[in-house]
Amino acid sequence: MKTTIIIGVIVLLLGILFIFPATGMFSLAKLWPAILLLLGIGFFASYFAARKIYGFLMPGSILVISSIPFFMCTFSGDWSQMVYLWPVFIVSVAVGFLLMYFLGNRARSLLLTALILLGVAVIASLIFNYIRFIFPTVLIASGLILIFIGILKKMKSGGAATKEESEPEQTS
Repeated sequence: MKTTIIIGVIVLLLGILFIFPATGMFSLAKLWPAILLLLGIGFFASYFAARKIYGFLMPGSILVISSIPFFMCTFSGDWSQMVYLWPVFIVSVAVGFLLMYFLGNRARSLLLTALILLGVAVIASLIFNYIRFIFPTVLIASGLILIFIGILKKMKSGGAATKEESEPEQTS
């Protein structure tokens, strides 16, 4: 009974979504991510209606979370943003595993997989979004540290040249 109502609501919302282009109110070219969002909500609703099939949580999270970067790129018209947004897709799978863990059978493998994927997404985001700042910053910091170490060594030795520097090599 609940499942029938949920499916009915989803079909109704999809129908409303598809009627907008026919009336000229909205273009489906801008609203297509809403299809993913509605399908994802449908998976979540199916899980929460019966609370039996926790496998619905994975496609629900993937579809709902993945619709976010698609909405951003579609409405801005700037698909080059996807260079920075792609780790969101990894996060969507990680969230699916987390939901399956917390709302499902609490298998440790689900939690471990979610944490690994979240770590990969964070590292990928940092590397690909900030590498243009991180790499030069690391080089600058390393150079400053080496200069500081060299100055400290020179100050510690009293500014005098070391034995190796002051004595010329003797050849026989």
